[in-house]
Amino acid sequence: MRSKRPSVLLQDFVTNHVHELSPSSSSPDSSGFSGREPRSFREAMDDEKWLEAMQQEITALENNIT
Repeated sequence: MRSKRPSVLLQDFVTNHVHELSPSSSSPDSSGFSGREPRSFREAMDDEKWLEAMQQEITALENNIT
């Protein structure tokens, strides 16, 4: 069995990951979403805001012929 080692390419990779925003640092959400993404397609289909967002994306794709 081959031993697993971390990639040398990523040993100096740095990322800034925020686990949770404090209430003072978060800004009001202007999109109207609750801030929670649906866990499934069915959940998204049951949410009017997500349906509207999906329709806007589809319309943009059709308008750009992409």
